[in-house]
Formats: sequence, C-alpha cells, structure tokens
Amino acid sequence: MMTETKPHMPLNLQFFAKSAASEPQNTAKPDDVKPEDVKPEDVKPEDVKPDVQNESPLTLDEINKIMAELANERAEKAKERVEKEKTKAELDKALKKVGELTKTVRQNMSAQEQEDEAEKERQAQHAAEFARLQEFERKTLAKERYLMQGMEVEMAGKAAEAEVAGDMDKLAEIQKQHTETLVKAKEVEWKKSRPPMNAGVESETSVTLEQFNKWGYAKRAEFKREHPEVYKKYVNGGN
Repeated sequence: MMTETKPHMPLNLQFFAKSAASEPQNTAKPDDVKPEDVKPEDVKPEDVKPDVQNESPLTLDEINKIMAELANERAEKAKERVEKEKTKAELDKALKKVGELTKTVRQNMSAQEQEDEAEKERQAQHAAEFARLQEFERKTLAKERYLMQGMEVEMAGKAAEAEVAGDMDKLAEIQKQHTETLVKAKEVEWKKSRPPMNAGVESETSVTLEQFNKWGYAKRAEFKREHPEVYKKYVNGGN
C-alpha cells in the first residue's frame, strides 16, 4: 500500500506575527515555530536580537582585574604628566638661573667696559690739554722772538701761528712783508735825517725857472721833495 507524501510548506514568521495581532484568540507561541521551518529570506534585520541569556556574566575577580588595569593605566598617565610638569619646571628654573647668571656677567662686563671707556676719555682729555699747553707755549715764545725782530704785534702773532702749524709758505710771506716794511721805514727815516742839499742856496740846482714852468705835476712834486726852498721860489715866480 502506497503512502501519499504531502508537500512541505515553510512557515512565515511575519505571517504569524500578523495573525497574532489580528487574531488574539490564537495562543500560538514563538517556541512552537521550528528553526527548520524558517527560510533565510523571510528573516528581517530588526527581527534578529542578541541572545543576552546565553552571555556568561563576569565574575568578581574579572571585574576587580579590569578595575585594577584601569587604575594602573590612569596612574601611569598621571605619573607621566607629573614627570613632564616636573621636568618642565626644572628646565624653566635652570634656564632662569642661566639667564640671571648671563645678565650678571653682561652687567659686569658692561660696567668694566664703561670704566675702560671713561679711562680712555680721561687720558684723551689729559693728552689734549697737554698738547694745548705745549702749543700755547710754542706760540708765545715764537711771538716774542718775532717782536724782537721788529714785527708789529698782529704780524708777530700770525707769524707765530704759521710757525707752530708748520705752514712755511705763509710764514715766508709774512717775513717778506715784514722785510718790505722795514726797508720802507728805513728809507723814510733816512730821508728825514738827510739835510736839504740846497737849502737857502739857489745855485745848488741847475734847474731854471723856465724849465720848472714846463714840468708837469709829478715832476714838480719830486722837485719839491728834493729842493723845497727852490720850489717855493719858483712857485712864486722866482722871487
């Protein structure tokens, strides 16, 4: 006798969910659905939930171990942070100390340099004052020497300045002027001291009145200097 095989129809969970919602009298439970009756294409993502009941809870030792690891990690980080801050503070302190030492050294060097500069200025002022006194002494002696040679005061001062300054060209020009002045002074003095060659004597000149009347101004002036008495006579017409 042959047994008739009925076709196997898969069950749809969504169908059962709708049926349960629409027909509350249906008392079917999810446990009544067998896994082999569910096809993969019938399962939606929101229908899959983790099996929390199958997860094994942590023991007290495991919890303590995890807490200890976290505490050690936090302690290490805190230690590293403290070490970094300590190192930074020590470095700042060392840099500050070095800066203070450098500043002190620079201040000392600056003070020493200022003292050296002040000493140089004092020496320069002393040398300048000494040179000025020497120059004044040389000018005074030179001026006195030129005064003894017969120079006027102003000319003697210029000659002394030229001599001290080493300007030989200027000194030579001044000495030339002085010589010319001396020669002229000697000529004037000699002429003043020379007696008239024909004073009161008309026969001491060979110039006649007729010749005198033909002369110009310049020649008459010269004749006047040489023969003043005769000149007066000729000007008065020979009387």
